[in-house]
Amino acid sequence: MLYIIWELLNLVALGLLLWASYKAVKILAREWGILKTGLFALLLLAMTGGKPKASVPMRTAVSNTNALRPGIYLPVISDKFINRLSLVIIKSSGPDTTAATVAQDFSGLGVGHKWEPIGPGIYRFQHGQLAYNIPQLLRWNLLGINVFTQLKQLKGTTSLHN
Repeated sequence: MLYIIWELLNLVALGLLLWASYKAVKILAREWGILKTGLFALLLLAMTGGKPKASVPMRTAVSNTNALRPGIYLPVISDKFINRLSLVIIKSSGPDTTAATVAQDFSGLGVGHKWEPIGPGIYRFQHGQLAYNIPQLLRWNLLGINVFTQLKQLKGTTSLHN
């Protein structure tokens, strides 16, 4: 519930910011004219955009997966109302049939929250079950500005079905 309230707070703050920007542009257009105001707005937008940092997906090679059939597995490890954190497990039928690759996937609405993996995590396959221990940072953002950072240790087991 707290996640939903935080997302709504972000959307309200974004709406107020857009309304204030519209009013400011309207006043500038009256003083400077449309052309100068348009150039000024483009200049401001060009200066505010930064380079996004390159995000490398955390992938881990896991061995001892003999009981696992080749294929793609998508177990969900954190399912909130507005977003979902899941694993992507790929076991190939190639020459090394004992290894699988595990990657993390975040989907859903992420206006006020951002999940960031700290490390690849620890995974263990036993009897068709996957035991996982994954360190994550959960960043609480307000209009893209980090307000609070929380360390989450996602632990548990899940069954694998493809």
